[in-house]
Amino acid sequence: MGRLFKRNQIWYLDVRVKGRRVRKRVGRSKRVAELALRDAEVKIARDEFGFSTSDITVEKLIERFLEYNRTNNRESTTRRYKSVTDHLSEYIATKRPDVVYASQLTTEVIEGYKSFRRGAWVNP
Repeated sequence: MGRLFKRNQIWYLDVRVKGRRVRKRVGRSKRVAELALRDAEVKIARDEFGFSTSDITVEKLIERFLEYNRTNNRESTTRRYKSVTDHLSEYIATKRPDVVYASQLTTEVIEGYKSFRRGAWVNP
């Protein structure tokens, strides 16, 4: 799962945790580095490595997107995005009530929304 490597007489630990690469200086002893690698692998297996899952609800994500959009785009663009996000919220509420968090927005959900949107008029 992870690996050890040596550079200039110093051992380093290299592991991946939830898609993130973590490299850590361990020391001069290979034995200590091997123990650190085993410890890191146990922490990864127990999900105790220190990366908390910070997930946001879809509604909060839409709010933040529209707030950012109001600041950085024209009013007409903001109106258009508002109508699209309202339609997305309607789709999630009616067809996919199981989707609550942004991490649950999979390609399957997006493709379903695209076909749902094709059947409705979204223009403001």
